[in-house]
Parts: sequence; C-alpha cells; structure tokens
Amino acid sequence: MPFAGKKIALPVPSSGDYEFKSYAPKLFQEIRQKLGISHDSYRSAFEPERFIRKLKSTFSEGKSGSFFCFSPCKNFILKTIANSEAAALRDILPTYVKYIKDNPKSLLIKIFGLHSLQEDGNPKTFVIVMSNCFNTSLKIHEKYDIKGSWVKRSVKKHEEDPSVLGKDQDLTRKMNLTDQQRQDLMSQVEADASFLESQGIMDYSLLLGFHFFKKSQLEIQLENQLENRERNVTSPDRASYNSTTDGPLSFTSTGSKELVTISEIPEEGLLSADKTEFYFIGMIDILQRWDLIKKAERAAKIYFLQEDPEGLSCQPVDIYRNRFVSKVRGIIEVPQNDKVDVVIDVQ
Repeated sequence: MPFAGKKIALPVPSSGDYEFKSYAPKLFQEIRQKLGISHDSYRSAFEPERFIRKLKSTFSEGKSGSFFCFSPCKNFILKTIANSEAAALRDILPTYVKYIKDNPKSLLIKIFGLHSLQEDGNPKTFVIVMSNCFNTSLKIHEKYDIKGSWVKRSVKKHEEDPSVLGKDQDLTRKMNLTDQQRQDLMSQVEADASFLESQGIMDYSLLLGFHFFKKSQLEIQLENQLENRERNVTSPDRASYNSTTDGPLSFTSTGSKELVTISEIPEEGLLSADKTEFYFIGMIDILQRWDLIKKAERAAKIYFLQEDPEGLSCQPVDIYRNRFVSKVRGIIEVPQNDKVDVVIDVQ
C-alpha cells in the first residue's frame, strides 16, 4: 500500500505554515464507522492548530520522545510516533482494520487516523489519533503499564503518589473477577496478543486503571439492614441486592420501592466480583516491531550492561506474547466460592 497522504496547507497564527497530511483515510474511516464515530465528530475533536501550538511549545523546551495530548472532548488522544512506528502501522493497517472490525471486544488500542505535520525545512512529525482507555467520569485512583518484564520496571514516584503511572514491579494488588469474567478477559488477551505476534509486534503493554468505590454511611446502613433481613427469610419486606456489569449497582427494597444508586457503572471496563472496584483495561504501544534495532538493544543490555535476559522487555515476539499472557493471568484472582471445578470423566 503506497504510503501517501492527502496534503492540506495549514496556517497557524504566529507559528508559520505547516503542511498537514492524512494517510489511508478510507481504511481508518472503516474503523471509525464500525465504532460509530462520524467524520464530523472526528474532525471537530482533532484540532490541528491547537495540537501544533502544544507540539511547538513542547519541542522548543528541548524535550524528546513522544508527545501526546487529549482532544477537547477527551474521547481521543493525539500522540506523536517515530517514523519506524508509522511504517509499522502502514504495513499492518489492512490486517489491523480487519481484526478490529471482526473482534468488537478487542482490547487493542483503537487507532482512528494517521497524520503528519511538517513545517518548511523541518522533518515530518507523525501523529496518530487513538482512543482514550481512561475516558470516564470516574476517578482513576491507580494506573499501571504492564509488560510482563521486570528489569527497570518500577517507578519511584509511584511509591509516593499511587496516582502516578506505575509499572510491573509497582503492582501489588490483583483484579478481583468472577470466574466467567476471568475466562472472557483471558480469552481476549490471548487472541489480541496472538494477533500482535502474527504481525511481528512486541513491547506492547496492558494499561490497567483502578477505581475504588467509596461507601457512604447510608450504603453501609443499607448493607447491615440487608444482612439482618436475610436472616429472616419470611419477612414480607425482604430486600434484594442487585448487581450487573451493565447498569448501576443498587440496593432495592421490594416493600418500599426504594432505590439507592452506589455509582453509575461505565459500559467499558469490568466491575470487580465484590463490587468494590472497577477496572479500565486496554492494550497500548502496539507499533513496535521485533527488528534489528530491538535485537541490537537486547544484545547490548545482556552483554554490556549484564542485565537479566529473561527480565528484559526486548524479547522475540513468541516469547514476549507468552510472558505477557502469563503476567496478565497472574494479576487476576477469583473468589473461592466462584471457582468452577472441572471434572473429566475418563472411560
């Protein structure tokens, strides 16, 4: 597929003229249509002038690496990527689009567009527009970037402030899921990781966010009342406890028709088995190939820096996939009373 883009001259006040290109617009439009994102809403969310101002300001301060910002509506993230990542996206785009369309429950980050910005005489800056895994009104109390590796996978600031993005070694808690939730999640993680393996991709992460529900005194009182009523099954005003992942968690009283909402449950994510936590999950950084640069990086870390070969993030795609899946499986716990015993009848 030719890596060509549609050119747009984009004047930015006090910043000079930029050339703005959109790449493979028809393919990306297929993803947006599949997910119900109209062309108008996408263009209104992506404000090139606003992004350029931030981009220019950031680079003028001498910062390096990728830069990202949120769209005004918070539905999208705009992120700069390396030329090698743009090339990888170009190569996997047709199969990526098909996979996303065929797998609506995929955890892979949704990429809605690839663009480039270029000021006269300067190199191109590639930008992707992608989904926001934490697009919620709920507060994200803790968040982690999980790869399955352990060499240099901790963040000192996370110890002081749990809201700072942590890494593998900082994660000390587990997701509390029902057995069915665990099976569904692991099935999707395995499928998504296998897809990335087939495309020669490694170094991706599981982005995991925790929201902890706080119980008010009223809710605690209602729980106590519920426990008392359940001891007397003949009570005509017996309360029932309703919870689903599709709607609000609530206490209802069949006698008084009373409804107390604990919290509005988002459509995206998982409610914990004990109904006290909510998890936001996505697979990010899906554009890194297992190429010569990564192979050289691995060799340098092993032979010159004497780092643990098994604990490095740089791994061949099959090893990376297996370790990643194992790590995700290891951060899930299922309540003992929800585990299903499997009995095999051998004739």
